Order: sequence, then C-alpha cells, then structure tokens
Amino acid sequence: MGAAALPVGACGQVAVNGRALLTASEFPDLSTAVERWQGVGGTLVIDRDFIIAAPIMMICLPGLSYHLTTDRSRLIRYGGEQAHWALCIYSEGDTPFRIDGGLTIDGANRVAMPLFVRFEPVSGDRRRDFLVSGLACKNARIVLGNSPVDGRPANSYGASGMLFMGGFDRLCLSGVSVSDVSRAARSGVVGSKGSLGIGVIGDLHSTSSARHVLIEDFAVSRVDSDDPPFSVERFDMDGVLVFQAAEADGTRPIIRRGTIREAAGRAVKIFAPGGGGVTRDLKIFRSVSSRFSGSVDVNHQHGDGLIANIDITYSGRAHDLPSTPISMSSGTPRPIAFPFSVGEVRNVRIHDATGKPKATLIGLQYNVVDDQGTRRYRISHVIDDGFSLCLLLPGALGTYGIASIEIEDVNVNLTMSLFASEDPTKLLYIRARRANFNAEQRLLPIKVSYDGRPVEKKLEVLVDIDDSVSGLTHDFP
Repeated sequence: MGAAALPVGACGQVAVNGRALLTASEFPDLSTAVERWQGVGGTLVIDRDFIIAAPIMMICLPGLSYHLTTDRSRLIRYGGEQAHWALCIYSEGDTPFRIDGGLTIDGANRVAMPLFVRFEPVSGDRRRDFLVSGLACKNARIVLGNSPVDGRPANSYGASGMLFMGGFDRLCLSGVSVSDVSRAARSGVVGSKGSLGIGVIGDLHSTSSARHVLIEDFAVSRVDSDDPPFSVERFDMDGVLVFQAAEADGTRPIIRRGTIREAAGRAVKIFAPGGGGVTRDLKIFRSVSSRFSGSVDVNHQHGDGLIANIDITYSGRAHDLPSTPISMSSGTPRPIAFPFSVGEVRNVRIHDATGKPKATLIGLQYNVVDDQGTRRYRISHVIDDGFSLCLLLPGALGTYGIASIEIEDVNVNLTMSLFASEDPTKLLYIRARRANFNAEQRLLPIKVSYDGRPVEKKLEVLVDIDDSVSGLTHDFP
C-alpha cells in the first residue's frame, strides 16, 4: 500500500496500462474533475491544492476501478456552507477503490464528515477491496439546525473524520490520521450520532459489511463534544469504531500500531460478533473529561479476542467519572456458528497521574440470562501505577455457564476488592499467580457488591492462589 506518486501528463487524460489517468489541474475545479473521473475510472491525480465551495458527491460505476492519488502532499479544504460532507464516494458494487499519496481533507469545521464512503447497497460477491494509505482528515463538526444544502438536520450522520459504511471485501487503512472531530452542545443523538475519528460500519444482519478489516499505523487526536462534563448529552466520542457482521469466510478486525489522543468516550470500540478480533500495539493518552457513563478506552463489545501491548496515560480530568481501561463485555447472545473464543488481555501498562480511582481495570460483563456456554479469559502482564476500585467487573459471568479467568504477572493497586458483582457467579473459577493486588499489602476481599458492601455468604467465590500472590484474603481450600 505504498504511496508512490504517478507521472502527470501534459493533458487532462492519458492512458496508463490501458486505464485513464486524469490530472485535477486540467479541469476548472475539483468537482468537474471528479465528475469526469467517476465516468471513466482509472486514476485521478490531485496535483494542486483546492478549496471547494460545495460538497462533492462521486457515484462509482459498476465494473470500473478507481485510484485517487497525489503528486505530493496536497490539501482539499471545504469552504462552502455548513454541510454533511466535503467528499462523498457512493457505490452499488463491483468497484475496487484505492486512495494513496499525501492527501489531506480539511472540513474547516463546516462539514460533519470530510470523507464519507457510502457502500451501503454493496453486499455478497459485489464487494471489492477499498485500500487507503497516507490520507489525513481533520476539522469535522456537527452543529444544531438544518443543512442549507438539503434541508435535513445537520446532525443526520454524526461527526466523523473518515467514515466507511457498507460492503467491502478488504478494507485496509494504513498510515491514516484524523484530528479535531467535535460537535456543538446538544447536537448529538444518543446511541447513533456522536463524534468519531475513524469509523467502519456495516449491516450486522447481512453481508453489507467489510469481510476483512485492517487499520494500522494510524493516529487519531481530539474527538470530543462541546457538551459540558457530567451532562447526559456527553456521550459517543470514539477514536476508532468498527462494526462488522459475522461471516464464515470473513476475518475478525485487526487494529494495530496506532496513537489515540483525547478520544473522550472510547479510544477503540469494536463489535464483531463473528468472534475474536485483535487490538494491539496502541498508545492512548487521555486528559479530558469522559462520557456521561464513564469512559472505556479499549472496548471489545463482542466479548472476546486479543487486546495486547497497550500503553495508556491518564492525566487531568480523565477520571471525572470512573474509567475502565479495558473491556471485553458483551450484552447480546452469540450466534451459534460463532462461539466465544478465549478472551486475552496481555501487556497493558497504565500511567495514571489523576490521583482518582478507576472503576475497574478490566470489564468482562456478560449478562445474557440462561446462556450456559463456557467462557475463558487470560489476563497477564498488567501494570498500573494508579489505583482502581477492583480488577474485574464480571457481572453475571459464571452464573449460568462455566467461566474461568487466569491471572498472571499483574501488579496493580486495588482499593475495594478483586471484583464486584451481585450475581451468584458460582460457576466462576479464578486462578491467580505472581500477582500483587494492593501496594499497601492490605488484604482485600475477593468479591463485594457494587457499592463495596460485603456480599451474602451464598454469593461468595473462592480463588485459587499461592504464595506468589499478595493482597487477597483467602485461597482455595
């Protein structure tokens, strides 16, 4: 996915390997260049900077392939009335697409989405690769009121730096960046229209989804809202979000080698009920106030997969409301064809200068009543120089089916208990080795209620520990 510049001819259209090559400077404006390009396919070279006065909508034609590139670092800046997007790419299928070079799309806080890729009608064998490298998007913002372009509410789509929606075969984003995504106070819609850096969204009930997702070597910074701290409107401010349907011939999302700064709600949010998924090699920094319900910085909402090599730095107002650094919680039943795999969390380092406790280090809640499926987790090499109320928040995990958690090489400072739950959890088996759970060497209870009160005798759970573990009250008989 390299970004080598293509040669630019002396005329607006030449042929390279039998495909059209257009140079944007040969047209009176970028909109005209895109209109020509969408009809012939091939390559469009952005060979000068542009200020566009109105949103550009590109409609891809089935059977054509498209390549957008630059001759060097180039800027497209939106300069029109407040609108939904600067550049929108629409397809109904069978359209391979590639973006590379050194392109920046600046929404100038006049659009909700600098780049919107709309492949919602695309599914099944009409999906093709969409490959992006070296693209930067910045200054996305939604406001109150209606768009003067189409009269629809300005927040119809939420605010996103770059959003990919619908069906793709391989969706690969490499070396991309997003910065400064925001929204006016009270302009969001809870649960659907917030602020988002990089988004991949599909129909979870069809194949109008990305079959394979890779996001690597990326940067996201400042995804926030003007809604004040502690307000109910302050929600959904995510750095990277991936929703992917379960497919037997698909792979689970991979998000790796990235830096995420000041994503107020979540750094990473994945829901891929096909199972698994990998989030690794990330640096996360947050000092801004969280979302209304408290932030979760790496969130596998499908409940399993691998979260590894995560370095999180908290400061300032990060824990205005108690945070959860890592979560593999799930609140929906898993399709029978896609059983839960082992959920693994390893090599997590947390630097915390806030002086305030986190709610829990790792959320593992699974509250689907009567699901008797077996669940397994491994937690290893976790270090936190701040402190948390508890290590785990398992909810009803181990109430209906067997659940096991292996803990090794953990050095954290808990102030309340190993975990909190008010469910029976009698089928929850925890084994700990080489772990220190309290820097002051106080003996903490294994399980307490959510408010810290002791649980009834019938709700207690024993933990298998040996002499390499400190900070807990008892071990297996």
